[in-house]
Amino acid sequence: DGTWKVIVDNGISYPKEKKQKEKESFVRLKLANTNQNAAESANAGMLEAENSFIQSVKNSGIVKSYQKYASASMRVYRHGLFPTTKKEGGIASINAAPHQVNFYRVASRIASSGDLGYTYGFSVDAKNDSSCYIHVWKKENGWKIAVDLMEPFKK
Repeated sequence: DGTWKVIVDNGISYPKEKKQKEKESFVRLKLANTNQNAAESANAGMLEAENSFIQSVKNSGIVKSYQKYASASMRVYRHGLFPTTKKEGGIASINAAPHQVNFYRVASRIASSGDLGYTYGFSVDAKNDSSCYIHVWKKENGWKIAVDLMEPFKK
């Protein structure tokens, strides 16, 4: 019906001394035309991008994979680190985390417009620590990760 719906409300925590003043910016989004066949085709493309990203992490490492699949305006949310709003800062945050990570997708959804979607699941690193993850994907010269959130499971 074209209305926005909240699917997930999640966040991270970071030390108070790491607070930073972040410039607020807002973008007015244009509602795209909806077409069920186009959305299904786009969903297949998004899942192909997610699968390629996961395989790239295994083959080329996490940093190179994010360099390839990240949107220029990717936001990265990691426990204990201040959120980032650009690809370069996001990759620096990702580089601070364990590099050997396996992602296991659980589910995905795509907007009826076919230009925005998300995947979520869990990841396991080399120390056998696990996290939940959410990737928000957007069409930007192919599918790119617009938001990346990983939150460790409590032990």
